[in-house]
Parts: sequence; C-alpha cells; structure tokens
Amino acid sequence: MGVEASPSNLYTITSSTHFQELLSQDLNRISLLNFWAPWAEPCGQVNEEVKKLAAKHSNLLVLNVEAEEQQDIADSFEIANVPTLIILRVRPCSAPLLGLSLTHTDFCTYRGTHSSLASRAQMFLAFRQ
Repeated sequence: MGVEASPSNLYTITSSTHFQELLSQDLNRISLLNFWAPWAEPCGQVNEEVKKLAAKHSNLLVLNVEAEEQQDIADSFEIANVPTLIILRVRPCSAPLLGLSLTHTDFCTYRGTHSSLASRAQMFLAFRQ
C-alpha cells in the first residue's frame, strides 16, 4: 500500500512569508485556509476532508496552517478554536442559507469541531463555481 500523494494545490504553511507568497500569486483565486492543531482529534477528520476538497477543486488554493506553529497568521484571523476553515475571495461573499458567518467583507469563516465543516465548505464552493 503506497502513500497517497497530496493534490498540487494543497500546501502546508511553513512561515508567514510562505503564506503571503502563496496568497499573492493569484489574487483572483479562491483560497481555503484550514487552521488546525495536531492534538485536536476533530482536526484529523477535517484535514482528510480538506484534502478531498483540494483534489476535487483543482482551481482552489488550499493552505493548511497549524495554528500554534503559525501563531502570527492565526492571530491575524482571530483564530480562537480549531478546526477553523476560512474561504478567502477578492469580492464579498454571502451565503447565509449555508450557515456561514461573515466576519469580514472579503472572507467567510466556518468554525466547528467536526467534519461537517468541510461539507459546508464544499457546498459553498459548489454554489460559487
């Protein structure tokens, strides 16, 4: 049994510079930020679902951010709990029927403790593309 390769649009963030470089490569691209922690069991489930989303939506930029290792990035998005998924877009987003909470005019935040986060993100992406 081999190791499954990660999709080419899925990145693990190693620094705030790495984060900024990836986001600035294409400002029109929708980005999914996955804030997680290795000790939080629900994050493992969400990480698997996020990987599936990346494989399904090759035009999506997916950034895995370990919240405690990349505290400056987590703080800039006011991450208080993991897992937290954020969808970044250039234009404002609004999809109240999907249970999204708007926290800023250019990003939607999904907060929760189970894999339904990824399901809600997938619904949003399907709705927007």
